[in-house]
Amino acid sequence: GNYNDPYCSTFHTPTSDPAGCACSTIPESTVAPGYLDADLLFLGRGSIQLSWNYNYFYAGADLGVDLCTNPDLVATDEEVNWGTAIWFWTKNTGSTGTTCAEYVAAGSFGGTVKTINGGLECPATASHSGSVVGRLNDYCIAANVLSVGNLLTLGECSG
Repeated sequence: GNYNDPYCSTFHTPTSDPAGCACSTIPESTVAPGYLDADLLFLGRGSIQLSWNYNYFYAGADLGVDLCTNPDLVATDEEVNWGTAIWFWTKNTGSTGTTCAEYVAAGSFGGTVKTINGGLECPATASHSGSVVGRLNDYCIAANVLSVGNLLTLGECSG
């Protein structure tokens, strides 16, 4: 059968504002029943786990790479992988209007979480409450290993 990509917003198309890669149904793979060729989906890939058709559209446009027809480049091409991570960190504002880089400069770890996962984690929905705890734990471990003296706050991520 055919599969609808859950990370493809039909409100974001190549001709809409804001834009996004075109959504289409993904046919079942010929490899095995029920299997999908994941290289066609706009699921999380790369160092920052880039997801959603609109992020692939804008990251690809800024990097000069067609990620709409070849989203798997984010996972298979090292330059595209890191390029999309840097793009997301410095250009994407999510629903906050502020980039992760701007939140870090302002001392807010919580703001980065809000930009990356918005309403799923700030405030955390029941299904994502463990994600926030895990993300904060990973941040504290990394900060400890790197001997970071002043931790960023969670201030922008309430709830």
